[in-house]
Amino acid sequence: MHNNNLHTIQQYFSKQLQPAYNAQALTQLFSQLTTHITQLSKVQQLTEPNYRVTESQINSYNKAIAQLLQHKPIQYIIGYEWFNGLKFEVNEHTLIPRPETEELVHYIINKYKKNTANLNCIDVGTGSGCIGISLYKNMHNANVTLCDISSEALAIAKKNALQNNCTVEYLTTDILNWEQYHWESYDVVVSNPPYVMEQEKLTMHANVVNYEPHTALFVPNNDPLLFYKAIGAMAQVTLKPQGLLCVEINEALATETAELFTQLNFTQVTVICDMHGKQRFVSAVKL
Repeated sequence: MHNNNLHTIQQYFSKQLQPAYNAQALTQLFSQLTTHITQLSKVQQLTEPNYRVTESQINSYNKAIAQLLQHKPIQYIIGYEWFNGLKFEVNEHTLIPRPETEELVHYIINKYKKNTANLNCIDVGTGSGCIGISLYKNMHNANVTLCDISSEALAIAKKNALQNNCTVEYLTTDILNWEQYHWESYDVVVSNPPYVMEQEKLTMHANVVNYEPHTALFVPNNDPLLFYKAIGAMAQVTLKPQGLLCVEINEALATETAELFTQLNFTQVTVICDMHGKQRFVSAVKL
């Protein structure tokens, strides 16, 4: 590439990655990568097409192109994702935070509005820590615990808490054996647990199946509500009266998940749709 300006690099980038990605995806990927490599904002990228790209920056583009051709998620290539206005480090031990999950956070924040002082919250299966850390940043004086079976995930969550100036607690626990651990009393139990059935693997994108941690994604076909049973039972014991249980769900199992919480003696069991109209969350209150 003789003329190393941004416009030329974008043309080269798109040519290398077609037909693996559609035009919309290519534009988005290039923008994310360019912000990471050059520190140019999206606006600057549009207004400065003649920005000179250095040789070392071209090397960074080429490395990323090779990884994108292997369908590695852009978030793992650059090492972070934005969630709820905060930057979260991610790697192969943590799921990539999704925009839909931000709505789970907003739902809880709106539920309590100003009344958050000394609220005790636990984020079960925290991964990168995005849910719990976002709650801590947006709820005044709330106490937040991040809980995960993966010590590697918790190590990333700790880094993210530190980088976002959060003082939170950590628990390494296997929620499927929740009775074996000592829990506090909570006002809020929140979770985005594994809920994708093994049979759904066939219809999923390679960038998810080949790179994101399977322990955080998949559940057996014959027991897809495995984690909701455990989280519901744990919440029934540890939540204070009128405490909130809020979970992200498999939209195909919304009715079954709601019924499960009703059977576990929760009240005000509600299925909530996300911005795309998909049944995405279930909220329930302990009597």
